[in-house]
Amino acid sequence: MPTSLNLDTGSLPPFPPLKGKRIKKGTACTACRTKKRRCDGAKPRCTLCVHDDEPECTHTVMKVTPRTLVLQRRVADLEAQILSLQAALDATNIGSGSVVQQASHSTSAHRAGLVEVLNRNYDLPSSEKYIRNIHQELRLAQGRIPPLLGSWWSTNESPPSGLITHLVELFVEEEHQHTHDPPRSPEFYASLHDPSPDIGPHPALRNAMFLVACDSHPGPLTSLEPIFLRRTTNYLNLALARVDRLLDFIEAYTLLAIYYMFKGRSLQGAHSSAAIMTFAVACGLHAVRPPEWHPIDSPALLPHTFCRTELRRRIKVWWMAFTTNRLCSSAINKNRDIEDEKIETVWDMPLESSDLQHQQIYRSTVSSLFIRNSSATYVHNDTSNVIRSKCIAMIDYATRIGLMAVSSMTRR
Repeated sequence: MPTSLNLDTGSLPPFPPLKGKRIKKGTACTACRTKKRRCDGAKPRCTLCVHDDEPECTHTVMKVTPRTLVLQRRVADLEAQILSLQAALDATNIGSGSVVQQASHSTSAHRAGLVEVLNRNYDLPSSEKYIRNIHQELRLAQGRIPPLLGSWWSTNESPPSGLITHLVELFVEEEHQHTHDPPRSPEFYASLHDPSPDIGPHPALRNAMFLVACDSHPGPLTSLEPIFLRRTTNYLNLALARVDRLLDFIEAYTLLAIYYMFKGRSLQGAHSSAAIMTFAVACGLHAVRPPEWHPIDSPALLPHTFCRTELRRRIKVWWMAFTTNRLCSSAINKNRDIEDEKIETVWDMPLESSDLQHQQIYRSTVSSLFIRNSSATYVHNDTSNVIRSKCIAMIDYATRIGLMAVSSMTRR
């Protein structure tokens, strides 16, 4: 005999309506998120958790990436993919004997990096593997640069992601020109893609790096130098006005002086290096040595610290500014902007196992190079960056002695 089914639901609470105002993304409770239900975000317990008699209803705030930022990254990735496909397709068309029509002067400039590949003779199998090989050779060709899609150069937007990646690669290749320190962390280079000016290095340092990268590889990139030069100077003024990330400010200004010297603008490079040297002294970078690791006779703009990472960065930035300044001064026979006796910063950071507050006391780091049998003249255990700094200090010293000798002979 069939049993009757009791459909009386009067004893159950009414099920909440499904339609309603959407809540902010990321504010649903944990139970609704797990069961993929539409939570109404009510607190302390949402309606669905009350209806299903859930044991607990907890709300965990999730970090949600803004949709605008997600779309910007997606657009940048799509632009990079389009450029890759276009470059491979152009190479295939040229190799098969077809004539590529250039629509404008700017398009031909962007394709200047293909010259090396175009001058070769290829057998053209119509295979995907061949296309990938062509694309790989295009990436290795000198002067490669993606077309300037969009209007980022006329606004305050960041360059496309593909262009940033290329500029960073070029900068890393030439970084030994001003420092021999180990490469920066991958997180540092990843932060260069973040459009937010408050995340990662200061925009002044970012654009200074891009500027040096453009100068190191003449060709299509040369057209971008005025853009990055203008941005670098503007952001340097902004950083100084807001006293924002001063170490980034010093490093960016040093890179700008290096750019001027590479361009043959020696006087402008020397003046820029002199200004940044004076500012570095005001920050106390000339006296980063034990046991205080901070100037004791004068105030400094940077706060006192015993953090190894921060001290290592200060030492690196100081010797980077010092070597640039001495090279610029020697190039135009200019007097030193700071005497050797006032420089007390250690050549390099002590070992990790050592106690920072119980180290050998250093005085007059640079001038100790010119003392007979000084320990500073033994470089067997020095890093490449330390040897570079010592060599430039001695080159500057030799230049001064040579000028003094010539002057004395002229007087006779």
